[in-house]
Amino acid sequence: MFDFESLRGRAVLAPMAGVGDSAFRTVCAESGAACAVTEMVSAKALHYGDENTAALMFIRDAERPCGIQLFGSEPEVIAEGVKIAAEYAPDFIDLNMGCPVPKVTGGGDGSALLREPVLAGRIMEAAVKASPLPVSVKIRTGWDGEHIVAPQFTRMARECGVAAVAVHGRTRAGGYTAPVDFETIAACASEEGVFVIGNGGLNSAADCAEMFAKTGCAAVMVARGALGNPLVFREIAGGERASNAERLELFLRQTRLAVEQKGEFLALRQARKHAGFYLRGMKGAAELRRLGSAVETYAGLETIVRRALG
Repeated sequence: MFDFESLRGRAVLAPMAGVGDSAFRTVCAESGAACAVTEMVSAKALHYGDENTAALMFIRDAERPCGIQLFGSEPEVIAEGVKIAAEYAPDFIDLNMGCPVPKVTGGGDGSALLREPVLAGRIMEAAVKASPLPVSVKIRTGWDGEHIVAPQFTRMARECGVAAVAVHGRTRAGGYTAPVDFETIAACASEEGVFVIGNGGLNSAADCAEMFAKTGCAAVMVARGALGNPLVFREIAGGERASNAERLELFLRQTRLAVEQKGEFLALRQARKHAGFYLRGMKGAAELRRLGSAVETYAGLETIVRRALG
């Protein structure tokens, strides 16, 4: 059985909708990420047997340990979703109570649950009771600056039997640009009996060191800082920064893995999004993006990248 203590002092990959698929998680794991979490999976969609949703739960052995993240606001549906997700053999189940996107919060899901502590507690209890695996929850510090609830939610999570809490150090209103609230994460980390993971604004080894020092969190969670640079996890662990050549080689590997899972047509189109991240700051990036946007095969993409590598 997976134990969150195995992550202590290390950096994990955050769940990221639209970009955090199995191929990306695998190259991050190979680059040093201590664990990963899938893209958000709708518990309600699982209830209705949606095939596209099921595809989000694909996990390679190479990316383990990996959890499946569920979102929803109905305890009974979450419980059913946990049982279905467990059949896909994740290492743990993660509950999303932090997504700030309006189409999620508008339905009462994600960070909207930060305004509903009683309901959030019932969801945690239902998930833990239904799960044969450890359960974690991802939250933000609160709905807005006037309603900081992360310490309360951390205590509640512990009381419900949740094994770990990832705290994004911004409110829902703060989005992804507000200053990170280290003080609130530190308050959560001071709660005994719960493994707290610090998240928010972590793009380098220095950022992660600051998070550890200022909060006392047990582990850190990197999100957008890994896009286009999975080797940031090597850097966080004390290794060298990635060279442009290493990053482009990882881009090719990630694309090959995506082709294996999804087929060339879909994988190549999704690769265009990741190309923007991998090429960020590189000489000739605009021309490479232009050429890459026209290719229809992996072989064509590799030819372009190999030419850029010289």
